[in-house]
Amino acid sequence: MQHFTGKQYLMIDIANSFGLDGEQYETRLNWFSENEHHLESLVRDAEEPAQFLAGVLAWRDTLAGVPSGYMVGHDACASGIQILAALSGCKISARNCGLTGQKRQDVYTNAYAWMNEKLNVVGQLVRKVVKNALMTSMYGSQAQPKSAFGDGTPALDMFYKMQDAILPGVRALRDDIQTLWQPFAEDHSWTLPDGGDVVIKVMDKVSTAVQFLGMPIDIEHYVNAGTEKGISLVANVTHSVDALVVREMGRRCSYDKDAVARLQTQSWLEGGTRDDRLCDQKLLRILNRTRKSGFMSLVLVEYLDDQNYGHLSADEHLELQCLLSSMRQHNPFHLVCVHDCFKCHPNYMNWVRWHYLEIFSQIARSSMMSDIASQITGSNITVAKLSDDLHEEILKAEYPLS
Repeated sequence: MQHFTGKQYLMIDIANSFGLDGEQYETRLNWFSENEHHLESLVRDAEEPAQFLAGVLAWRDTLAGVPSGYMVGHDACASGIQILAALSGCKISARNCGLTGQKRQDVYTNAYAWMNEKLNVVGQLVRKVVKNALMTSMYGSQAQPKSAFGDGTPALDMFYKMQDAILPGVRALRDDIQTLWQPFAEDHSWTLPDGGDVVIKVMDKVSTAVQFLGMPIDIEHYVNAGTEKGISLVANVTHSVDALVVREMGRRCSYDKDAVARLQTQSWLEGGTRDDRLCDQKLLRILNRTRKSGFMSLVLVEYLDDQNYGHLSADEHLELQCLLSSMRQHNPFHLVCVHDCFKCHPNYMNWVRWHYLEIFSQIARSSMMSDIASQITGSNITVAKLSDDLHEEILKAEYPLS
């Protein structure tokens, strides 16, 4: 991962707001250098003019030595697809959504280009249409792709072939998650590795006849009632893991310095095994999920102390200490998360990108999808992965955030 100075991140942020967020970092920095002398005149040409102007004003303040409090931002490159790629262990999917590699990837442009090449209709397909169809299809929709390309058309057939070519693991995992639907269950539920409980009620549309001014009218509304089939699980599972990523980013960037320092001095051999306090019970619940999912969350910091630290195994102690040491390499800093956009002081963006890589590497190394599937179905399910070393490649990636 390349490292940049705070000033360089501000330059990159301004270039991003202008519309160059899909370019390599070098291209963005070069663009800034070439246009730094007349940035104010480019406001009306910027893709996000208000954000662009705010960045330019912050840059001028920086040159003048005036603190501005401006926060730079980096967006995930298709975070939902990144999550499914990591959970599936698919290297092809990971590469095409920017989760691995040294090139700035745009999965929607890759999909658009692949379809154009195979259909030999360069310029006729619209990227926005392909993007909307792919985004919704990855969450199980069949209606949106049909609306975009027509039912039974060569374009629709090529659309699904494109998924098999550039996102094979993501598409396969999507199909697997759809089979987890529990017929006529009123809800689907699971718990994430940090203890976050997910309960998704199944809502079915019904029609009720009412009288209005003496005339019968059918009123449609939703009730919590199970259905035989459904497609919402893919989106719900993906979004729940997305929320886990956001929570973990906050825990690792804006951590409690005293709590982390205290745990770093804790001896595993001298740790107690109390289980009668509320914090002990919460700790044991989290550890149970940690062991089943294979993902260690930094929520453990909130519940661990010298009286219950002995509940950790030797391997868990070592993993936790490694995570704590990585956090202590920087001071805690404020992180603002807007879905999959992460904003912070420019001086800390290197660490934001680094923690994002670490979290996704953990996801790829984990058995989180097997754990979620087992909880939803009530059966012991193992979700096989397409590789066992994707986590190593993720750590070398340049553009999961851009």
